[in-house]
Amino acid sequence: MCNVARNYALLTEVVRDEWNWKGFIDTDANDCTDTPELCVVSGIDEFCLTSAIDKDIAKAAKAGDAYLVDALVNTNKRFYYTYLQSNLVNGLTSETQVVSGTGWWQKALIGVDVGAGALLVVCAVMYIGLGVSQRKRREA
Repeated sequence: MCNVARNYALLTEVVRDEWNWKGFIDTDANDCTDTPELCVVSGIDEFCLTSAIDKDIAKAAKAGDAYLVDALVNTNKRFYYTYLQSNLVNGLTSETQVVSGTGWWQKALIGVDVGAGALLVVCAVMYIGLGVSQRKRREA
């Protein structure tokens, strides 16, 4: 069985070299748990739901694996290239001022949440009141 996350021919030679993909490649949660270093060298840039892999890769990089360190440098380049090409930084310059604020739709959602919470409290009070009144009728 071919494991795509470790397939250098597919990830690097086809996707990056032949198709000229410049962004990063993410893998699923369990594809690289046993050989994360091989996955990075093959072309995987990001691991999903696997925090233990970071420690394994850092340990191998500290051991002096120059090929792995070079692959990690390329991984960082691809990750930041993708980040900088995204809509998140679209049009930002060194003179851009980022202003934090709350949009009208966020205020509307807060209003809906508060209204739903108030309705829930009213329903709970009515339900408890109904239960108490039925219990008093039975006792009388």
